[in-house]
Parts: sequence; structure tokens; C-alpha cells
Amino acid sequence: MLPAGNQLQHVPDSLTELVHLQDLNLSGNLLQDLPAGMSALTALTMLSLHGNQLQELPQHGWQQLASLKEATLQGNCLRALPDSFARLRALTELSLADNQLTSLPADLSGWSNLQKLHCYGNCITELPLSSCGLPALLPARRTAAQSATAAASKAAASARFSSRYSSVGSYEDPEGSSSTADAAALRSVDASEDGGRLVSLWLEGNPLSAAAAAGAVERLGAAGTTRVGLDERQLAGTAGRMAEQQAAAGNTAVRRGIIVGDGPGYFKLQLGQSAGGSAGNADDRVLVVAFGSAPGLPNWGGVMRQVSAAAEAPEHK
Repeated sequence: MLPAGNQLQHVPDSLTELVHLQDLNLSGNLLQDLPAGMSALTALTMLSLHGNQLQELPQHGWQQLASLKEATLQGNCLRALPDSFARLRALTELSLADNQLTSLPADLSGWSNLQKLHCYGNCITELPLSSCGLPALLPARRTAAQSATAAASKAAASARFSSRYSSVGSYEDPEGSSSTADAAALRSVDASEDGGRLVSLWLEGNPLSAAAAAGAVERLGAAGTTRVGLDERQLAGTAGRMAEQQAAAGNTAVRRGIIVGDGPGYFKLQLGQSAGGSAGNADDRVLVVAFGSAPGLPNWGGVMRQVSAAAEAPEHK
């Protein structure tokens, strides 16, 4: 169901009667709330609500959406998430970016299959870093053999995609028909080989306290299994020194990014890693800029994947 890109201000309660609905796209409208009975849509696998004016979500029943795998809530006015929303166990990708969130739920262990979490551009000052918070989402540490296998899988998937598609960041083939298998392979290029746990967490543009930023580097970045995006302000003190020490030891999990501007016109920059594993040397930096392509949902991941694949090609070593 795709009533996206209109000027809808209200969704009728009768929507919740569509109990077999699998894909609901209400993005790019003027919605300020949702029907209280959203939990009746138990067949949903994808929910797209980005680019609206949502101020809150229904408080109860989200855990009943046991098949929901992808949810985009980016570009709204959310200040908090209901506790039940953190019990979406099938969820693999969640975008909460560009809202007004001041915190994340304390207990995130219910997001047991989450691989990608976008939280940049909010008002978060502290992070849930207890054992049932963000650390509960981390993959298990890999052995050297597992790391080599994962790297080989990533290189092979990137090479297959790069040879088949010429349009940067596009999942469409030249004939215009979507290749589901190749799109799924690209999305899973960076997925953990240890059970598909969190592989990326983007926190740029939040007013994190110094302790929260340092905790993110220490508790989340140290394992080297999850990319953690932090901006230059967040990495100005202890967190930055810790990230530099990790990079010097070969762990480049912490990624330094920049959010420029705010609102619909902002864009996000990510600084590339130098040959020595740290970002910051003027002579070997890589800077990629990608602008938003839809209301509330920038499409810059495809660009980064293409650049990463090209940089890792044997001829560029």
C-alpha cells in the first residue's frame, strides 16, 4: 500500500482492518499521529513513515508486529519511543534520524535481530550503555578465521553488484526491473557472519555528553564488529583520543562524520579512512557528499558502498 507523497493529515482507523497488509508506505505526508490500533497489522514487514510530522507513536502493542523487518521514521517530530517499540524482535533496519528524540529506551534487548540503526540528527545526550542497552545488540567477537571469511564474502558481494549495476546507489537493473536477490545481497554485504546482529549505528548530530561519546567508543566501537558513526564535536575530547588509539591498532569501527545544516536541506558527510587506518591526514582523505533523494530519507548508503568496493579492489591496493 503506497499512499506516499501526498498531503494526508489523517489516517482512518479502518486502516487497521487490513490485517494481511505487508508493506505500508505513508512517507512524505503531513501526518501528526497514527491510529491507536496499529498493532492489528500483524503481517507488516515494512513500514515507511519518514517525512511526516509525527509527534508520538501509539503507546502499546508494537511487539505484536512480529514480522516487521524494516521501519523508517526519519524526518518527524518524535521526542520518545514507546517501550513496546523496543520489542520488535524481527526488526533488522530502523531509521530514527532527524527527529527530536532525547533518549533511547533503556532496554533494547528486544531488538535481537537489528543490523542497522540510524539515530543521527536528534537531541540525544545520553546513551543506554548498560548490558541490556546498545551493548546487547553487538555481534559476538570473531576469530581471525571468521573475520577472513566475512571479508571474503563482503568483497565477493561487492564485486558482483559492481559488475552488474552501473548506476551508483541504484538497486534497479538496466531494463528497469528490480533484482531482489542482488538488492538483498548488497544490503547484507556488511551483515555479521555471527548471527546478523548490529553492524552499524549512526549517532552524528546529537548533543552527546562527553561521557556518552566516550562510552560509545569504548563499549560499542572497541569490539570492531559494529561501525559507530560520531561527528567531530562528539570526538573532540576523550572519545576522539580513544578512537585514534583504536584506529592505530587497526580497529576502524568508529567512523568520523559531519552533519552540515539542519532541516530538509541538511546533508551528511563521512570522512574516509586513510591508508594507515585513521581519518584526518589532508593528503589522503576521501570525502563523499550525498544529498537527500526523498522527503526525510537521504540516499547516501549506495554511494558509500560503491566507493568502498572500488577502494578495496586489488588494483587500488
